[in-house]
Amino acid sequence: MKTPTDIFNRLEDIHKTAKAKGADGVVASYTSTQSREVSVSRDEIERVEQPEDSAFSVVVYLGQKTGSVSIGSARPEIIEQCIDQAIFNAKMQPDDPYIMMLDPSELPQSYAQLDSVDPVAPDMDALLGRATTASMAAMDGHKKIVLAEGKAGWSNDARYILSSNGFSAVEESTVHYVQANAVALENGAQQVSYGHDAQIYAEDLKAADAIGLKAAKGAIARLSPRKIAAQTVPVVFKHGVASGLIGHFVKAMYGTSVLRRESFLAGKLDQQVFAPNLSIIEDPLLPRGLGSYAFDGEGIAAQKHNFVEDGVLKMWLFGSYGARKFNDEMGTNYKSTGHANVRPYYYMEGGTKTPKEMIAEVQNGFYITSLMNLKVNPFDGSFTSPASGFWIENGEIAYPVEGASIGGNLLDVFNNVEAANNVNRRKHVHIPTLRIDQFKVG
Repeated sequence: MKTPTDIFNRLEDIHKTAKAKGADGVVASYTSTQSREVSVSRDEIERVEQPEDSAFSVVVYLGQKTGSVSIGSARPEIIEQCIDQAIFNAKMQPDDPYIMMLDPSELPQSYAQLDSVDPVAPDMDALLGRATTASMAAMDGHKKIVLAEGKAGWSNDARYILSSNGFSAVEESTVHYVQANAVALENGAQQVSYGHDAQIYAEDLKAADAIGLKAAKGAIARLSPRKIAAQTVPVVFKHGVASGLIGHFVKAMYGTSVLRRESFLAGKLDQQVFAPNLSIIEDPLLPRGLGSYAFDGEGIAAQKHNFVEDGVLKMWLFGSYGARKFNDEMGTNYKSTGHANVRPYYYMEGGTKTPKEMIAEVQNGFYITSLMNLKVNPFDGSFTSPASGFWIENGEIAYPVEGASIGGNLLDVFNNVEAANNVNRRKHVHIPTLRIDQFKVG
């Protein structure tokens, strides 16, 4: 595919072929990815990659049935065979009264422009420079650093969509990133840490040497970790670390999960589920935001939503299919909230203290910098996770901790959580530093 016109012409051909074979409705799309990445150890190149990938996908509607297929080839005869397969897949499905395409009247006339494409693509020399700078900064960060790796990359992702109900759009975004990994050694024991940044525009990236130095400092700080006894103490989650906990909360907001009774939020709409001053806000229209999107998989325009407002759960999340099914079974009148086949873009706000002020108020507690293998029961919100981080004594970081674990119930945690004010709205999901004053750790 050479130009957008060529791509849409091919999508039109897919529509014509599928309609000729009996499809009532068609959604055809084309995705392409270009990427470049350089990895170095110290100043020696370890790996250079420039992969490219592209694919078509087709969804056909036959009455109240649907079938889909992905196509890795642009050859017309292969595409036709795949359309046959999609139609066959649809015929094998039972009728589903909630399957239907959106009415054209439900589609907007235009979509927001999100400034999601950096027009300047870095060459391999530029990426090599960033990766080398990050690696050398990490290696020079401390004499106990024995290994450091730098990585820099860029990607461009594009998606072209053409639907028989009139939905037609192009979505494109770029990402630049720099990462450093550092290994520290002391008394025969190693600790690893990393620094990372990713942005839509290269000009917004943090300095590569600062990323490398962060990795080195993190690895050094983790040397000689201790175990802790089981106890109930204040717990502080480093910014971003609690994203997994909040992610399970958002997953439980989907109406389909509520219908299947697989949501611990069932029956909680318009009730207090977080501390009263906290809000979770979805803003997928943020310019230059990692993960921002102008429309969902059905063509519904993205909107800003308050998932939680002053601690109160304000909405369920739906695509059009889920809304129809929910309305039929629950006697409601919901419409799609624009959440079909997208990852919600959200952040938490409402905190007033800095992370340093939060930690300073803790006499003895656990500052968690990593959760591994988090397990959440979707039915009741109970969870467990191994954890590592640092012990707090007299309001200051005292020593590293590993081999710990935490557990509890998400609703209990959220109702008693305090948030700091360090929110980065450009990240796809950003949860600031959080503190819970009574938490069981072991």
